[in-house]
Amino acid sequence: MRSALQLVRPAGLFVQDGKALSLIDAESLASLTFIVVVEGTGVPALPAGPPPILLAQWLDRASNAADDASWDQALPDDPAWILFTSGTTGQPRALMYRHHQVRLAIDAILDAFGGDVAKGDRVVSWLPMSNPFQRVINLCALAQGAEVYYVADPREVMRHLPAIRPQIFIAVPRFFEKFHSAVMGKLSAAAWPGSTLARWGLAAGRRWATARRSGAVPNWTTRAAAWLADRLVLARIRSAFGGELRYFVSGSAAMPVWLLENLDALGLQVFEAYGLSECIVPVSANRPGHCRMGTVGQPMQAMEVRMAPDGELLVRSDGLFEGYLGADDGDRRVDADGWLATGDFGEFDDLGYIRLVGRKSEIFKTSTGRRVAPGAVEAALRALPWVEHAAVFGAGRQSLLALVCINEQVPGATEVIRQDIRRACQALPGYLLPAGMVLSRQPFSMESGELTANLKLRRHVVEQRHAQDLDVLARRVDDAAGPRAEASSDQAGTPKWIVL
Repeated sequence: MRSALQLVRPAGLFVQDGKALSLIDAESLASLTFIVVVEGTGVPALPAGPPPILLAQWLDRASNAADDASWDQALPDDPAWILFTSGTTGQPRALMYRHHQVRLAIDAILDAFGGDVAKGDRVVSWLPMSNPFQRVINLCALAQGAEVYYVADPREVMRHLPAIRPQIFIAVPRFFEKFHSAVMGKLSAAAWPGSTLARWGLAAGRRWATARRSGAVPNWTTRAAAWLADRLVLARIRSAFGGELRYFVSGSAAMPVWLLENLDALGLQVFEAYGLSECIVPVSANRPGHCRMGTVGQPMQAMEVRMAPDGELLVRSDGLFEGYLGADDGDRRVDADGWLATGDFGEFDDLGYIRLVGRKSEIFKTSTGRRVAPGAVEAALRALPWVEHAAVFGAGRQSLLALVCINEQVPGATEVIRQDIRRACQALPGYLLPAGMVLSRQPFSMESGELTANLKLRRHVVEQRHAQDLDVLARRVDDAAGPRAEASSDQAGTPKWIVL
């Protein structure tokens, strides 16, 4: 409830009965000018805010009240929101958007997805309220007459989805990775004949999805197998989202293609979008009828996108921020023609879809002169069921080093771990195979500062916190005569350092 009140900032509140007021904290109550109780004959005493009145009393007062100029709407150029960046490369920074910019973002999103949101539909708000996309999506839902359900603890969102039964769900790549890993782990642990049925169902779903994406017409055996697999296996997996889901929209970072394909095989369609805190309007998005897997879609309404000579994406829009609050004008990153440097490298395909290559600040050069975008390597490593998080480093070093957070599914044999890593990276160029790995059973977290509120990796924090282990690994990699699998194993026998 507090998140909803912070988002809308209403002048007053209508509640069904007095019990509903117990859900509202004192700070939110104090921000209201009136509270109306719709049902009942009595009103409770509150610790803060105006005293509640019954609906009949409010209607009587409203009918006798004169026009009040204070009810005028906010002007388009008035400040609407002050938000903070996620702080992936440093401290979060404050930026402000005006009412006309928020309206521009609402119109752009409704242009892309509004036809799929109707009155009575349900949308889940579970990402932080500092996330501009989630905030605008909530307002889009209200504009269409849809219902917004707020989940107080993001870690509990999956528990609530069967009851909420959303039609559209907004998430970040890490959410999909954890969901996919949980599904695969549960299916692999199933006893026979359930495990055999699950493997057959996934294979049938994969064949159907692959044929559909390629534009081929599946033969009758493929169609029949997909129909049966959906009823026996795939629909049961999708029921975790309530059974009425139309599609997902994913933002915050690019998703690996392998994950998109595996979700597609389950019958779960994900539309990737791309945006940045410095522009309230999403830059681009895949959408129904206009989607290319592995891209973040075509530019949205009210957005202009072009590439700088070095490959960095530049954007221009009335939705751009006016500068970081409290910072010098020279820190705005917008040139004289109104183009904002996004900090992301990208490319356009033949139909104008944008493919992200990597963050400019994350791309580093090894001592051999190769430029490396670590995101592709990290995505490949996270495809392994025993990998929770992965971070790849190598600036100024001869080889890449990986820090991998593992879970209980990690193989017991060191050589099996090596084989898994090589298999996960086999589609990448050889120079992208990490020369060694630090294994940690402590996952990255927001509490430790290693993840942002949007679950993005704070690479500089991770590197600083694990600098000593990475230095030890680098010495072992450089020591050609040293042991390949090192001592210093944990209680489960898993080594801390592995040289590939």
